Amino acid sequence: MCNLRALVVAALLLHSVGALVSAQRSSQWKTLSGDAPKVVARGGFSGLFPGFSSAAFNLALITSVPDVILWCDVQLTKDGAGICFPDLLLNNNSNINEVLPQKEKTYLVNGVSTKGWFTVDYTWDGLVNISVTQGIYSRTNRFDGNLYPILLVEDVVTQFKPPGLWLNIQSVLLTLQVMLQDKPLVISKYGASGDFPSCTDLAYTKAIADGVDVLDCPVQISKDGIPFCASSINLIDSTTVAQSAFSNLTTVVPEIKAGSGIYTFSLAWKDIEGLTPTISNPSSKYALFRNPRFKTGGKYLTLSDFLALAKKSSSLSGVLIGIEVATKITGHTLATNIWCLIVAENPCLRQKEIPSYMSPIPPASLVQVITPSYLPPAEAPNPVLTESDVIEPPLPSVTAVAPAPTGGSTVGVSPRPSGSITKVHADDGATSMSHVHFFRVQLNRQKMIFNVKKYGGVADGKTDNSKAFIDAWTQACQNNGGGVVLFPAGKYLVKPVVFTGGCKGPMVVQIKGTLLAPVEVKSSIDINHWITFQYVDNLVINGGGSLDGQGPSAWPYNNCMNDPHCKRLPTTLRLDFVTNSKIHDITSINSKNVHINLFASHDITIQNITISAPGDSPNTDGIHIGTSHHIEILDSVIATGDDCISFSSGSNNIKISGVHCGPGHGISIGSLGKGAGDDVSFVDIRNCTFVGTTNGVRVKTWAPSQPGTVSHLTVEYVRVDKVDNPIIIDQQYCPSRSCSTTESSRVQIQDVKFSNIWGSSTTQSAITLKCSQTNPCQKIEMRDINLRYNGPEGSAHSACTNADVVTYGQQQPLPCTEKIELLYPSIFD
Repeated sequence: MCNLRALVVAALLLHSVGALVSAQRSSQWKTLSGDAPKVVARGGFSGLFPGFSSAAFNLALITSVPDVILWCDVQLTKDGAGICFPDLLLNNNSNINEVLPQKEKTYLVNGVSTKGWFTVDYTWDGLVNISVTQGIYSRTNRFDGNLYPILLVEDVVTQFKPPGLWLNIQSVLLTLQVMLQDKPLVISKYGASGDFPSCTDLAYTKAIADGVDVLDCPVQISKDGIPFCASSINLIDSTTVAQSAFSNLTTVVPEIKAGSGIYTFSLAWKDIEGLTPTISNPSSKYALFRNPRFKTGGKYLTLSDFLALAKKSSSLSGVLIGIEVATKITGHTLATNIWCLIVAENPCLRQKEIPSYMSPIPPASLVQVITPSYLPPAEAPNPVLTESDVIEPPLPSVTAVAPAPTGGSTVGVSPRPSGSITKVHADDGATSMSHVHFFRVQLNRQKMIFNVKKYGGVADGKTDNSKAFIDAWTQACQNNGGGVVLFPAGKYLVKPVVFTGGCKGPMVVQIKGTLLAPVEVKSSIDINHWITFQYVDNLVINGGGSLDGQGPSAWPYNNCMNDPHCKRLPTTLRLDFVTNSKIHDITSINSKNVHINLFASHDITIQNITISAPGDSPNTDGIHIGTSHHIEILDSVIATGDDCISFSSGSNNIKISGVHCGPGHGISIGSLGKGAGDDVSFVDIRNCTFVGTTNGVRVKTWAPSQPGTVSHLTVEYVRVDKVDNPIIIDQQYCPSRSCSTTESSRVQIQDVKFSNIWGSSTTQSAITLKCSQTNPCQKIEMRDINLRYNGPEGSAHSACTNADVVTYGQQQPLPCTEKIELLYPSIFD
């Protein structure tokens, strides 16, 4: 029997080997199966680009075999997200040591104590600003500056769609030890906020039924002091208050958030109780919305009602209360969250008699069970101090020594006793030394101040200070560590100046007075700048002062609408090739042309500034952005005779929030299409107010035009008050009236979102989408629009042509109820 089994096994083995040999003979590949070997790219093309970066994965797919497999070493973050990264340690392959210094931890990894930055200590949101770098130092690091982000496993699949993906999971033991140290509690977030509006009675009841351990209540305070549960202090975030009779209660409280809001402390509880809650939709940008059946269901609860509801539940372990501590700041209530966990009361504690196991322990009752060697002394040490114990030893002698060869002088100090530390006193005179036991002094070096008055500056409003300003800037710029160029209080006349970079440290320009532009023709006409900063990195302009362009002296020369050979007028403040800089707390008045112009600059923040010019002043744009990216304009007031903010080609990643515009022409993207490749993308405009402007947010392109694109524009939470055209896309822009009436714009507009826009229009044309016939507008989203017109002609209307529009929520006026004929030039200049 055994021999028979052996023969069968041998026959099967020979058959298998024969099949493999046959496969090898019929294939050029010397593999067991005869198939081509798999090519696996660990981290992508990691010999050139940083491993596991988007560039490395993309290049591997381009240069390798068609069925290449991408290798992803999977690490888990603190919140369980899977990322592609070569090691559990973030040290060598990222810039985390620069972004989050001194955040190292120590763990046992495979039995070895290891110190560094571990993926399991950070959530995915905490890693979004970390970029991958070349971790093998013999390879080039030239591409590290591209700041490639760390990728999720899902990102690799969706972005690159590889033929195959090899997932290598490392250090499972440590990951589980860190992430599963204790049995987790299930804590609700605003109740069952995925099924019902946040913090409503329906949301809390559903959360209890779903089996949560802890029920949460973020406490807000009403105007009349009633505490209640709501997910946000800003009622716009969770109710329809913006479409209610209280929409005029918007206010700006920068200490709470950028931009305007309608806050809980502005309404009494009876008014808040009557508001309609709205369900949160965190994935709305993907057109994914929660439970439409109950999107406005439920009602808000006072804190006492919430606690009563929780007390009735036998399944809850406790409640989590977020108490917002009220502090009066500039007349507003500033919220600071303090969270506390209230554990459910034990039913036995309701008894009148305290159980024996809850009785307090009498003093000294546990002394008898303490090991004798650990017992405290019967009496506290009380030694008798003698005079020698408290007298300071004498100071060491000081002797002069011969001058040094350089001609300077030194002071010789006898050896100091052990255990003492030398303190150095720094003052305007000589340096002295004394002994101080166990005392340490740290000298802080402050940035040097370069006062323009010390360089000949005269604050009389008449003397030209341009040379004094340049001299002060040059000295500060060449100072190691940079410096502060100070313009003290007073009025300083200055002719056109250019401040150039290449500085040895960060620069601050502090304007406390008023800078006056010249009014004579030779300094104002056919000159495109007044004050220019170029090629500067790490610049701050602040101080609370003003830039007065004295525009009325030059506005009569602004006749470019009628004269193609007109002379240029100067921009007040130009930033050309400026990076990593900030302008804040200054005022620009009556510019002759544009107030602030950014060109070829990036990572600029403009905050808390005021721009002022009459509504009829020509071409006095507030802020113009061109060929620049990563720009923020925050919490500012702009009143001009042209666009409050405008963008030209090459602008992307722009954030505008908390801006008050009016008078003026609104915020304009364009005009675009005069040149080829005019592109603007990723512009976010929110929490802004337009009062008495000709437009709200406008996109304008020429017709005919060169090819270009406008994409990923988001406009949210905007209030308009007496605005002529609140929402407008005009692809037949032609202010000169000399354009073709039959040709179309070739600028493609797509992925545009208008959400929560409300207020009043002075014309019936509340919404105008006049898109190109050859390049129609695509993916235009309208969500919760409430625009009113109270004129004698009737109600507001929405006019569209060649526009692909999708609507959600309230629509007033109804979308695209009228058509536009395109056989005439634009009337919207």
